[in-house]
Amino acid sequence: MMNGSHTLEGFVPDVDATVESRILDAGGHIVGKSVCEDLCCSGGSFTATTGPVVAGGQVDMATGGDQGGSIRIPAACCSIVGLKPTYGLVPYTGIMLIEFTLDHTGPMARTVYDTALMLEAIAGYDGGLDPRQPRDLKVPEYTLGLTGKIHNLKIGILKEGFGLKTSEADVDKTVREAAEQLGTAGGATVEEVSVPMHSDGAGTAVRMYYDTTLQEAFSRGLKCHSNDLSKRGKLIRLIAKYLHEDYHGILYGKAQNLGRELCKAYDAAL
Repeated sequence: MMNGSHTLEGFVPDVDATVESRILDAGGHIVGKSVCEDLCCSGGSFTATTGPVVAGGQVDMATGGDQGGSIRIPAACCSIVGLKPTYGLVPYTGIMLIEFTLDHTGPMARTVYDTALMLEAIAGYDGGLDPRQPRDLKVPEYTLGLTGKIHNLKIGILKEGFGLKTSEADVDKTVREAAEQLGTAGGATVEEVSVPMHSDGAGTAVRMYYDTTLQEAFSRGLKCHSNDLSKRGKLIRLIAKYLHEDYHGILYGKAQNLGRELCKAYDAAL
């Protein structure tokens, strides 16, 4: 397990990620893993190689990690289905952390049915090892819901998700047209909603399961191979050190508070 970085070269985990154990328990076969980009530090999505592997038929399904689009982006680029699940629905136990409030893992497959089938296998309560999950978390049979009938659904199109500096006008146009089709052809109610705080993020740290051997290996690797980090990885470390030493967690706390307000804004839009 290297997470794309020499800082973890030679490290072999002594526990399996919960999602991988559940895939095996459900009768799946794990045939390999795609190469991660350096510590997930890439604007191109660190699971970018997973998309082609699934799209090319080398595997039927794959797991991905999504903090800022690393399931959805490669899925979109490769014309497969990638799902970033509801926060906490799928346990993140045993996976390399990035930021607890952002960490998601989910299924990638060539069809909606296969994606739903995999979600049924990997979702659910993990015995308290992932504290984002309620004890009474229920996992429905998602595949039974794939009836094709959407006339009773209300779909919100987020205004702040379009017209960004990094957006492409033709992509924005295509997404809006597809959403309109859900209304005209499918009978769903499609409405634009606005959440002005959409671009704000949050950070927090809470008690959860930590893989101490992974932490030890990563800490040791950073000391020995810090020069091998990518430019983005080095920049992130410099920014983190600056914020810690000059602001003493104040901005981190402010972001956490804003995150709560952002959740309220999304709930209000729903």
